Order: sequence, then structure tokens, then C-alpha cells
Amino acid sequence: MHTANGILPAESTITGSRQENEIVAVKLLQPSGTGTFVAELEAMFNAIHVNLVRLLAFCSDNDDRHTGEKFRALVYEYMPNNSLHHYIFGTTEEVFFKIIKKWLPSYLSLAYDLSAQNSELRAMLDWPLRLKIVDGIVEGIRYLHVGSNTPIIHRDLKPSNILLGRDWTPKISDFGLARGYTAPECWQLGRVEPESDVYSFGVILLEMISGKPNGLMQQLLPHVSTPIPYRVLDQRQSTQLY
Repeated sequence: MHTANGILPAESTITGSRQENEIVAVKLLQPSGTGTFVAELEAMFNAIHVNLVRLLAFCSDNDDRHTGEKFRALVYEYMPNNSLHHYIFGTTEEVFFKIIKKWLPSYLSLAYDLSAQNSELRAMLDWPLRLKIVDGIVEGIRYLHVGSNTPIIHRDLKPSNILLGRDWTPKISDFGLARGYTAPECWQLGRVEPESDVYSFGVILLEMISGKPNGLMQQLLPHVSTPIPYRVLDQRQSTQLY
């Protein structure tokens, strides 16, 4: 098993292999995540769909003699094309600089633009492929809500949880809670409904159309009400959708 930088946080995903050199993704859970572990097992083993990442196996070892905690891991099918987040925004560092760029001195902003340009060009998705990904996300959400034996509310839909297979088929992964993408009533009132996933999907859709992280959505408001809101579209792509 390995990671790109060799550093493993408390909860992380690494790659490994099993029989016949099949590459898999292994999610290491935090030691305190007993409830998370059980919940993911129940949900993922019962949820089988082309637009959901498939759970292949799990591991729950005895107490670690050094920490006194259990070792827990989930083994998923490997997604070779990274996540939707990677192709819309680039690296986490690039997203950070996009958000703080307006406060940077002009020479630092220029240096960032030049350094990020090539990676952004490589990461771009054309409109037909984005539409294909949108369709797949919708089908995955539909299955979670009404297609499985037990309806599942994801609660953590975001671009980094939309993984891409070899043929760019989107597959939804992970179950949790991310305030930035979750409907406000979820964390204000403690109420979780299927509509919460629809709200999160709406945020993802805006990000895919605009190429901007949700922290910059306010910049789009002046352009939304225009008769032909081309300025809302990702400026790195042609405004011709077909």
C-alpha cells in the first residue's frame, strides 16, 4: 500500500492490491470511528449501482498493542481518474489560492496564475463530458434515495466524493457530513432529508458550470439574472455547449 506523499492522516485513502494484482483503494478509518465503520458497511454492501463506488471487503483487527485502538479499513474498487474536484479545481493548494487571490499583492497573484495555468488546462473537462458526469451523479443519488432496499441519505456530496472510472463514469463515494455542501437546515435544525442531497447536488452543479468553488459563488450573482448568463460559465471552456 502507498500514498502519493507517504503521509497517512488519521483517516485517509491509500492504494493497494489483492489477488491477481487487482488495484484497490483502502480507506483507513479513525480509531474512534466505530459507528462510521458499521454504518458504511451496512450501507455500502447493500448499495450496488454503476454510479456508486463498490465496497469489496473490510478489515476490523484486534486492539492495537501500542494505541489500544482497533484497526479498521474499507476496501473499495479503485477509481483511476481521480475525483471530479481534481478536474474542476486542480489541487487543494490551487483552490486555496483562488479564494485568497483578491487579497494577494498583484505580483503574487500573477505568479500563481502562471504556475497554475498548465495544471488547470490539463484538468479541464469539456461540456459533453461534464453533462455525462451530471447524468451519472443524478442516477447515483436516485438509487440511494429510492432504488436500494433501505433509502440512504448521503449527507456528504461534494466534488471530492465524486470519483471517476476508466471511462469517466462518475461514482459516488463516502458517507458523512460536510457543512459547506449540506443544506443549511441540516446543521441548523439537525434535520436530514433526501432534499439535503439535492441541495448539495445543486452546489456541485454550479461548481461544474462555473469552475468556481462554492466559496466564490457570490461573484456569480450579478450575472445570473442577465438574459444570456455566459459569464456564469467556466471561462476556460467554450460557451458553445454542443
